[in-house]
Amino acid sequence: MRDFVQGGGKSGLETYSAVCLRHTWNYRDFAVWITEMLHDARPRRLSAAQIAATPPSTASSIPFT
Repeated sequence: MRDFVQGGGKSGLETYSAVCLRHTWNYRDFAVWITEMLHDARPRRLSAAQIAATPPSTASSIPFT
């Protein structure tokens, strides 16, 4: 948006929907995953795709104390 307003560049506007849609689906997938993890007491195996899609986190590598 800023590029368009300041200089007339349209590349950001042309890719806006695709970028936002990808983020929306990522947030939706995370919401479903975390809800299932927190509210389902059954043992569950994560699929290889779910494990691969989970980004590494510094916080997740620190043990609870």
